[in-house]
This record gives sequence, structure tokens and C-alpha cells, in this order.
Amino acid sequence: MKFHYSIIFVLMFSSFIGSFAQIDRKNPPKGDPPSVIRISKPQVFRLKNGLTVLCVEDHKYPVVRLSLAFDRDPLSQGDKAGIKDIFGEMLRSGTKKHTKEQFDEEIDQMGTSLYSSFSRIYLSSLKRYFVPSLALMNEMVLEPRFDNTQEFKKLIKRSLTKLEMSEKDPEAVSARVRNKLYYGNHPYAEYASDESLKNIQLKDFRVFYEKFFGPEEAYLTFVGDITKEEAYKLAEEYFSNWKTHPISSKKYQLPLPLSAIEIDMVDLPSSTQAVINVGAPVNFKKSSPDYFSASLANRILGGGSQGRLFLNLREDKGYTYGAYSSLIPNKDIGSFRAGAQVRTEVVALAVEEFLKEIRRIKEPIEEKELTSFKNEMSGNFVLALEDPQSAARFIVEEFTESLSENFYQNYLKSLQSVTASEVTQAAKKYISDHLRVLVVGDLQKIMPSIKKMGYPVHLFDKFGQPL
Repeated sequence: MKFHYSIIFVLMFSSFIGSFAQIDRKNPPKGDPPSVIRISKPQVFRLKNGLTVLCVEDHKYPVVRLSLAFDRDPLSQGDKAGIKDIFGEMLRSGTKKHTKEQFDEEIDQMGTSLYSSFSRIYLSSLKRYFVPSLALMNEMVLEPRFDNTQEFKKLIKRSLTKLEMSEKDPEAVSARVRNKLYYGNHPYAEYASDESLKNIQLKDFRVFYEKFFGPEEAYLTFVGDITKEEAYKLAEEYFSNWKTHPISSKKYQLPLPLSAIEIDMVDLPSSTQAVINVGAPVNFKKSSPDYFSASLANRILGGGSQGRLFLNLREDKGYTYGAYSSLIPNKDIGSFRAGAQVRTEVVALAVEEFLKEIRRIKEPIEEKELTSFKNEMSGNFVLALEDPQSAARFIVEEFTESLSENFYQNYLKSLQSVTASEVTQAAKKYISDHLRVLVVGDLQKIMPSIKKMGYPVHLFDKFGQPL
């Protein structure tokens, strides 16, 4: 028996060594061909009042999810900035048939999830509770009272407290000033202030609702255990009497792009660290032909913990806990942003490393690095599809972002087809050489080293006003 086992072992080991020796380690194994994502095609119809309704059937689980998303042009809040942030909570603060407490109790008893904001409402319910849940959502959307004084005062007080706390937060100050410098008088530059929050009155929510909350710019998406016939019937029953309103649209001028790198600084003596923000507005849309090339360029630069910025400023230099970048698409105006929170004494050194990596991403990249980030982005996309809210958002985006019909079905294929030269060209196109470098921190400690860099320096207050 021992002899036979020895012979078998030797034969198996020899076979293993033989097959191992035949592996060609000079050429990496070829990966599987790019997958095509199976996203069900939505059934689409439109109600007479202009509401677009989409339905995607998925009968695997007895759950129905409903999303109401608005596709509005940028709108200004004027001297009541901050009203959009609390509009969603005021929307569910009471309806014609239910007080806030009654409304919340019924939602909780059914185990329904309901989220509401100015731009989106999301509902998730078991199939057997979906119709009563939808009826409550319908009340919230079509019959809000906006008369809950107690809830209104609580939300304003909370917003004022949050604002007060943010005044000493360098990240919050940096984001506010950055938007002001990027967008000027555009609505994207608006921010809530102590004065604007105190300007908001209870009656303003009704005015805002009647002016901006209508069906013509809305997309109602059913996803889950529901048929297209059921979806059409429910949409007609609950939303056909939603009154239309005139759509207001206004074009806003953006500040002119910079002609060279500029350093903008905000003094925050209480800050023990400094926040660096590098970037600029950019005409980048999800419908852009080079969307995938540009997205890969940003991912390589600073899209995560394997990005060049992170590996340089954290892993190599130890200046920060994390350095990242983002290339944000927007059908109005997008932006490129890169940033980190760093130790005060290394601000100038960190800025130089940011600019070095931004220049380097416009140089040719190796195929190995590109393949690694393609795989990372592919995996993240597949994971995102597991979230029903993401799937619903993808469906609506094909309409609102003017995407090709099979944009998401072909997402992985489009990603894998990008070449290294296309990434380089996209980086040159969307990551400008003329960037704003915004630094928020203790200027008394930072300024001497910043001045030695030789770039123009401008000072601003915590609200983006020049000093």
C-alpha cells in the first residue's frame, strides 16, 4: 500500500511540475472579454400633465421601489439660501389628511423607507404595502400643508447651529469659498448664511413649491415586483391630477477662466491643519464622447487609495491622511477638483506635489497601470448596480443626461476599450494648466513658504469676498 501511494504521489507531483513549467510567465493571461451589463429596459410613458413614467419589472423579490427625480435647470435661492436644504423635510411635515406624527407613524408601521429632498423622493416598500405607501407619498407630493411652525423653527435652528459649527471647519470654509471662486454669481456658488436662514419664512415654502415643484420636469420610476400595467394604472390614479406650472429657466454667466496658476488664501488661525483645494470649472458632461477616458484619467490621478496623489502625498511623503481628486460631470458646468488636509508646515511642499502629479497625468501612462484602474472601476460599477437606488438613477440619467440608449448596458465594454493615448488626451483636455490653488489655514504660519513659490497670491474672507 505504501509503495502504491508513493508511486501515485510521484506521478501527481511530476504532472503538477510539468504543467507549472509550461506556464508562459512572460505574457500575462488574457482576461475575459468585457461583459455587457444586463439592465432591463424600462417601459416608458408620459402622462398628460408632462410627468414621465418609467417601469422596470423585477419579480425576484416582493419589493417595489419608487423614485421621483427632478431635472431642473440651476435655480437661485436669492436672499433665502438654505431653503432647498430643508425643503424635503418640510415637505413631509404634514399633509391635508395627516399631521407629521400621523404620517411618520403610518410609514413606520408598514416598514416603508421614504426619503425626500428638493430634487428627489425615494420610496421602498414590500409589495403588499406598496399602494398605501404610495398613497402617503402622493399626499406629501401633491398636498403638503407647509404650516408646521414647530417643525419649521426646529429645522431653522438646526441649520443655524450647523452653520455656526462649520465656521471653524476648514473643509467647510474651503468648499464654500471654492464654489464662490469657481462659479461667481451662478446658483452653484450660493451658500446658506446666518442672514439668509433668518430670512426664510414659513410661507416661502409654499411659494417655492408652486414655482419649482411640478410634473413637467419630473421622472417617476417604478422598479421591482410590479407590472407595467400596474405602474401605468397607479401613475394615472395618483399623479394625473398633479397641476403643471410654468417652467422658469435662466442662463448664468460663469467667471472667465484663469490665464495662469493662482493661489487664493483664506485665514483661519484656529485651524491646526491647512486644507488645499486645487481645481477649476470644466465643460465636462456624462454625454461627452471621451467620458470614460477622462474618468480613467482622474481615477489614476486621485480617484482612490491607489491613485497617484494618495500614494505620493500620504504613502511616500506622509503629508496627509489622504489626497484625492474628482472630475465631476454636469450638463450645465462640471469641475475638476483635487485636495487634501495637510500639516501646516508642509503646505507649500504639498502644493508642489499636487501640481507635479497634475502635470504628470498628462504624460503617457503604462498599459499595466491603466488595466489595473479599468478593473477597479469595473468592479465598483458592478457593486453599485446592487443598490436599487443606483439602478433607478442610472435609468433616469439616460434621459436627463442625453446619454446613448445603451450607455449603462455597455458601460464595462466602453471602459475596457479605452486606450492609454485616449486617457492622456482626455487629461490634457479636462485637467487645466490654469488652476486655482485654494489654501485655508493659519496664514501667519503658511504665507512665507507660499510666497517663495512665485505664483500670484490673493486673499479672501471666509465667504469668498476679496480682501
